[in-house]
Amino acid sequence: MRIRAYEPTDAAILSRILRRNAIEVNSRDYPAAVIEALCRDFDTEKIAALAENMSFLVSMEGDAVRGFGCISESFVQLLFVDPAHHREGNGTALLNSLEAIAESDCVYANSSLTAEGFYLRRGYVVIGRGERGRYGAFVGMKKQLG
Repeated sequence: MRIRAYEPTDAAILSRILRRNAIEVNSRDYPAAVIEALCRDFDTEKIAALAENMSFLVSMEGDAVRGFGCISESFVQLLFVDPAHHREGNGTALLNSLEAIAESDCVYANSSLTAEGFYLRRGYVVIGRGERGRYGAFVGMKKQLG
C-alpha cells in the first residue's frame, strides 16, 4: 500500500468509493434520505471542486485506488475506503498521512456515526454531537498530535 497525492483523473473513482460507502456501510446508521443526499451531492464534479481547495490523499494497492481522505488546514473533511478493502490498514494510513500534513498540533473531524469507533481507536476524543442538515448526525472529534 502507498499513499499519494490526488490527481484530477481520480475524481470519478473517489466519488464511486464515497457512494459505495454510503450505500453499503453508512446506510446501517442513517436513513435513506441522507444516503440519497450523499450519493447525489458527491459526484465527480464535486470531488474535483473540493480537491482544488483541500489537500487530498489517495491510498493505492498496485494500480488500484483503495481509498481517499482530505484535510483543510487541520480539519479532516472526508475519509473513505472502498468497502471491499475495509480493515486492511488503508483508513489508518490515510488518517496518519492527513495528520502529518495538518497545519496545527490538534486535528479535528466531524465523523459519521458509522466511523466514530474508527476515530476513537486512533486517539480521537468526542467533543460534541450535532446535525449537518441533509447529511444527518455527526460526531465532533479532535486529536492532540505529538
